[in-house]
Amino acid sequence: MRLSGTGKRVWVAAAVTAAVLAVVLQACAAESPVGLKRGQAAPDFTLSDVNGDQVRLSSLRGRPLMLNFWSISCPPCRYEMPEIEAVYQKYRGQAVFIGIAPADTAAEVRDFVTARGYTWTFVTDPGGAVSFDYQVMYFPTTYFLDAGGRVSSIIVGGPLSRDAFERELVRAGARAG
Repeated sequence: MRLSGTGKRVWVAAAVTAAVLAVVLQACAAESPVGLKRGQAAPDFTLSDVNGDQVRLSSLRGRPLMLNFWSISCPPCRYEMPEIEAVYQKYRGQAVFIGIAPADTAAEVRDFVTARGYTWTFVTDPGGAVSFDYQVMYFPTTYFLDAGGRVSSIIVGGPLSRDAFERELVRAGARAG
């Protein structure tokens, strides 16, 4: 069967589209270049919590740690917070939990967490410098660090279940209290 000029163009366009799609899918399957890598030392930071006290990451070494980058305006972030609170209560004293809000003010975060009874540490990241250092592109993004301050795992997106938070915290070295 012989193709007309239009038929050839359609066939060529389909072949080019298939080739481009194959390249894109292969790139998506590869490890994302965004975010810190497992085993990498987490960048140190000092931020103010919602009460104005300074929180320095390096002073918290010695216990596994969860860093949850979130925003009040993020529905998956709000949805997973009761799950985080439940895991925090179970591992309180055995692991450190920090919620980092780069898009909200300290007063907004304080009002939000107080109204809902969340009790772990919340800090703000005015200007987003820490979020930039951690290569956060989406909310929520959660880093789990081991007791030495190295990245154990990163989860981008959510909401996460209680089991998922607990599994990653245990992977980072936490034991229930």
